[in-house]
Amino acid sequence: LALAVALLGSPDLLLLDEPTAGLDPEQRLRFRSLVSRASNRPTVVLSTHQTEDITALCDRVIVLDGGSIRFDGSPEGLTESASGRVWIGDEPDGRAVLSWRMGGGRHRHIGDPPVDAELTQPSIDDAYLLMVHGTRAHRGAAA
Repeated sequence: LALAVALLGSPDLLLLDEPTAGLDPEQRLRFRSLVSRASNRPTVVLSTHQTEDITALCDRVIVLDGGSIRFDGSPEGLTESASGRVWIGDEPDGRAVLSWRMGGGRHRHIGDPPVDAELTQPSIDDAYLLMVHGTRAHRGAAA
């Protein structure tokens, strides 16, 4: 309702903070459709952790970390920044900046892969996590 009211005023700028948190998939789709069809196409600033919303709605992404801009570009560019740095393995790999067990029992790793790693396509989540956590891991190693 608040979004509909804000759009009635034909704003030039629309600030949305976590607008799809708590919405089910159908409501999320309706929200995305409403924002993308806005008649006057206001500039929309979307603050979110829902990367599906970013890929669905945004032409430009800015990643902030500790008050500094870490990335400024397209969602595709952000995803591409993790190319060659995401791999799948049967076991946890201590060389990874982050890793987790996926459905099916295999592990997804991000970081600097071993030479024989089974590389996989990165997601925007992988790129974000690598950018933020990879930097923290390097800062910790340098300190």
